[in-house]
Amino acid sequence: MFASWLVLVGGWMPISVLVVAHRKGLPGASLLLWLAGISLPLSSLAATVAFGFVLGRWVPMISSRVKIGCAAPAGCLSWVLWFAIAYAIPIAGVSASDDVSTDDSGAFGVIVLGPPVLLLIIVLLRLGVERGAARRAHATDHAE
Repeated sequence: MFASWLVLVGGWMPISVLVVAHRKGLPGASLLLWLAGISLPLSSLAATVAFGFVLGRWVPMISSRVKIGCAAPAGCLSWVLWFAIAYAIPIAGVSASDDVSTDDSGAFGVIVLGPPVLLLIIVLLRLGVERGAARRAHATDHAE
C-alpha cells in the first residue's frame, strides 16, 4: 500500500507532461488534457486520504503524530522525485541548440511548491488517519 501510494502521489506528473508534449497528433487532445488535468491530481489526493485511513485503521500501536510525521515527508519526497522526472522528460520541439542544463526553474518549482505540498499531504493524511482511528474505535466498541 505504501509503495502504491508513493507512485500515486506524483506519478501523474510525467504522464501529464507526455500527453501535453504529444497533443498535436491526438484528436480531441484538449478534452483529454482537461480530463487528465482534473482526474490525475484528484486521484493523488484521494490516495493520500485512503493511505491515511489505512494507517489509522490497521496500524494501532503507533500514535497518529508519528504515522503522519513519517509518511508526510516520504510522500513529499516522492512528489519531488516525480516532479524531477516530469521536468527531465525531453519534449519534442525543443531544439538541440537550447541548453537546458542551465535552466534552474525545476529546482525553483520544488522550492516554491514543496512546502505547500507537504502541508497538503499532512492535512490529507491527518484526515484519513482520524477517520481510520474512529472506524477502528467503532469496530472495537461493537466487538465488545
